[in-house]
Amino acid sequence: MKKVFITSFIALGFTSIISQLVIIKELIISFYGNELFIGLTLFSWLFWVALGSLLIAKLVKFKNLTLPYLLCHLLTPFVLLAEILIFRLARTIIITPGQVPDLIYSFGYVFIIMAPLCLIFGIQFTIASRFWLKMTTDQTASKLVNQAYLLENLGFIFGGIFYAFVLIKMNEVSLALLIALINFLILWLLLNFLKLKKTKILTALLILLVIIFSLTSLPIKLNNQSSTWRFPKQRLIDSKNTLYGNVTITQTDQQFNFYESGLLVGTNSENLNNEILAHFPLLYSPEPKKVLLIGGGLDGIINEIFKHPVEQVYYLELDPKLIELTKDYLSLAVQQTLIDPKVKIINQDALTFLKNTQEQFDVIIINLNNPSIVLLNRYYTEQFYQLTTDHLTNQGILATDLTSSPNYLNKENLKLTASLFWTLKKVFKNLLILPEENIFYLASNELKLDYDPLPLIETFKQRNLNNKLVIPQYLTYRLTNDRVQSTLSQFQQTKIKTNQNLLPLTYFYNNLFFTSQFHPHLTKFLNNLTNFKLSYLIILTLIFFILIIILTKKKRLNLLPITATIPDFTLFTMEITIIYLFQTFFGYVYSQIALIITLLMIGMVLGNYLGIKKRIVTLKNLKTVYLLLVAYCLLLIVIFNSFDQLSKEVSLYLVFPLITLTIGILAGVEFPLTNQLYLQAAGQSDKKTGTVYSADLIGSALGAILTGFIFLPILGVINTLIFLAILNLFVVIILTNRQITKFFSER
Repeated sequence: MKKVFITSFIALGFTSIISQLVIIKELIISFYGNELFIGLTLFSWLFWVALGSLLIAKLVKFKNLTLPYLLCHLLTPFVLLAEILIFRLARTIIITPGQVPDLIYSFGYVFIIMAPLCLIFGIQFTIASRFWLKMTTDQTASKLVNQAYLLENLGFIFGGIFYAFVLIKMNEVSLALLIALINFLILWLLLNFLKLKKTKILTALLILLVIIFSLTSLPIKLNNQSSTWRFPKQRLIDSKNTLYGNVTITQTDQQFNFYESGLLVGTNSENLNNEILAHFPLLYSPEPKKVLLIGGGLDGIINEIFKHPVEQVYYLELDPKLIELTKDYLSLAVQQTLIDPKVKIINQDALTFLKNTQEQFDVIIINLNNPSIVLLNRYYTEQFYQLTTDHLTNQGILATDLTSSPNYLNKENLKLTASLFWTLKKVFKNLLILPEENIFYLASNELKLDYDPLPLIETFKQRNLNNKLVIPQYLTYRLTNDRVQSTLSQFQQTKIKTNQNLLPLTYFYNNLFFTSQFHPHLTKFLNNLTNFKLSYLIILTLIFFILIIILTKKKRLNLLPITATIPDFTLFTMEITIIYLFQTFFGYVYSQIALIITLLMIGMVLGNYLGIKKRIVTLKNLKTVYLLLVAYCLLLIVIFNSFDQLSKEVSLYLVFPLITLTIGILAGVEFPLTNQLYLQAAGQSDKKTGTVYSADLIGSALGAILTGFIFLPILGVINTLIFLAILNLFVVIILTNRQITKFFSER
């Protein structure tokens, strides 16, 4: 009997993590690679799972637990497949072709669509725990729930490792079939245990149907057909999952479009912006011999560069699959340029390349999309620009750009473009801007940059350039039009913090800029939040905890479900922070997110084991855990402040795994301690078995959503860690309160 329940809980964890990773991947592709959807996925997941667990624990009274328990295993794979298909329809349903996506509607869409699957998982944990408790006589409620929690986490670990090393390249429809096979097998085992022969036969037929369907070509056809829904009014040519995301090629009339994780990175047509980004810095450069191009080499910019006396172009493209898959669809001129011996294609992250190379460049061109995602924001930070200065020649020049507005900079767009202006100004002595639909930034330390077009026109003639857009008249217009001085004046009046690795303000303002097009009132509120200080948050938290203490004294409430939210709030705040920092420093979190989550789960299992082993649990044990969480946060402040000094090997293979594992252990050990103390005080009631579990999930959900949206972009990593340390310290103070100590000593 026990083996059946053990298998069921492990299967629940395995199914949960695979489903979670599949949905994260779907959302990243469907919503243009935006990592905010990682936090949103985790928030929605935890919120609905907590609600499912809480509803069953508090509201629903099942006399017979058999049917709902069996239905959970039966419905899970069908609901998962339905959600995958509905997410692929997102661009058709909620995004108007040719417009930027409305993030708020997108978040609402994801939040609602995720509800059915997550509610099933929340219901399943509580029902399975109660069912197991009714079938056994030798275990207390607290001990059994702790075991169930541990088994579910083991399933998470097995699933995360299996996904990272085996399943990551499998298509999503086939993954849903794998989930169906596992859950139907568990269903068959449960029916066998319950001796329900007729239903067992029907389940066996279901298993057979899944196996037969999996062996046909239908899953691949369904996956390919539904993948086209991500790109409305376009013909899907090819789509591949890679180490860094997803590369897709589509066709619109005669034009081929190239996407990375849903974000358009080029076409086979000419892009006149390439002329501006290439020719302006090259015309300012007196002798441009060696050029570094970071991204965006698929639609002709290298051809523009070679119109100048350039001897070597280093072209950095992080994902090798991008060029490999698109090369046959590029224009003939670009294809020939990419095989030119003077072009050195390097498939490496720009930060890693610049940290390890000794090369010096006359011009560095950053040809990337706006910093709408963390992966791109890393190329717009003070730390990155400082790194580029080490690889520019004495008269070297850097060029980059941002999407802007030609006639009017609203408050959000002004903050976005000004944040990059002041970030570059912090690093470079000389800075020139060219505002239009895109604002082009040219920066140098030694090279004189002014708005006199005559020297550039002279160089243009000397080099005998033949351009479509950047011609002498255009040079004069861009350097002398009224927008230049007007925009410079606005920037001077908009003093703003620089964009940092640990404080991604440009990333925040970019998302705010696009949100302002749909929700001006919400944007105004979020804009005001940028003035919100850490001290305000600490004061509000202090007031909340004082109210909790007063309420506890008056009504003699068990406050452990409230304090139980804090460790998992800390855990998921750290999980999102670790994912953000991994993407910032290494740039390929897409393939590593399964391992990051798995490491957290390994830590939680170790922590659960240590907590369960503790026979006698006291408030002192619990306070020790919270004090260790305080120490952990303070130690990370030291580590992250010195992160740039660490080698890639040390940070990648030692620091990140250790900090991930540690927070998992600390959060994991808290659950069984809190759960045992709470259920002891509640008289080991089976009606209370899901309460602490739900509280953990609520804390986790808040950490998942607040970190990516508020804490990291507004407070920054360091202030977020300070807040977490103070938050856990407040809990220690509460648990030291005499009234609280007396409450538990009486039970």
